[in-house]
Amino acid sequence: MQEYRGGDVILRRSEDRPTVELRGPNAKAAKFGDHFCARCNNERSQPFDLAYDRFIDWFLSNENQIEDTGLLPLEEIFDDWREGQNLVNCYYAKHAGCRIADVGYRVPDSLREYLDGVGEPVGFAFNFELSGFLAGLSAILKENPTLDGTSGNLGLGGVHGQLTHEGGPAVELVSWSSYHALQVYWQWSTDYPRSWTNLLGPVAELPRIEPELRDQLLRNSRNPDLQPGTPDPTSKEQV
Repeated sequence: MQEYRGGDVILRRSEDRPTVELRGPNAKAAKFGDHFCARCNNERSQPFDLAYDRFIDWFLSNENQIEDTGLLPLEEIFDDWREGQNLVNCYYAKHAGCRIADVGYRVPDSLREYLDGVGEPVGFAFNFELSGFLAGLSAILKENPTLDGTSGNLGLGGVHGQLTHEGGPAVELVSWSSYHALQVYWQWSTDYPRSWTNLLGPVAELPRIEPELRDQLLRNSRNPDLQPGTPDPTSKEQV
């Protein structure tokens, strides 16, 4: 991805874990544990990864338009939007499975079967949305790249689980990830009889969460005398 080409990648973690400097996105500290055999990682899941690369490259090339409209034209991104949407959803399902395994929970069987091309990931819900705050952060970083040459942002939430009263297996797992303005929340629950996602074509319409924050944060970053949330008196919107 483009922002990794200018220099080192900085991995900032929670306060109780030190900041790590990486030489690139393939550094070990930026990866999940080894939950796939080489064949599965290289053959079975490669279509998911390739579809995600195509999806996110299009997103990065058109992110202002997407942030303004909330529309993702899967029919324009993929030759076959039905296959494309399924492969991108598989990518995020694989991501969720790796997160679950990394923290020591058992990956639900329905997710394993879905990645093998069988059925749907029963119990899972994937919600794609556009964050105005993250869009503003991305816009600021584009105008002010780090000393290491990076200008993007990627977020990863903790995995939270709910266990049975007897302390048995998890009955609910939730987490999120983000890249630039795109934020994906996922949840697995034994109460869900089906699966759900809002990344559906041919044109997916994503919720825009506080979209006004993008321009507000960007204006404030250009004028350090403004307090956070203060309208910029020089902005045309205030005239």
